[in-house]
Amino acid sequence: MPALQNRLDEAEKKGQTAFHDFTDADMIKWFLYERRHLNAENDRSLYL
Repeated sequence: MPALQNRLDEAEKKGQTAFHDFTDADMIKWFLYERRHLNAENDRSLYL
């Protein structure tokens, strides 16, 4: 999600709120794919 991270960084530089230009779909992607929002106990990728 580097594109979304870049948008967050740009908003911070401009003094805007973090998610001011995120769409609903962007918000869903951000929270689903950010690893810090996931429960590590449910991560099965370690077992591949």
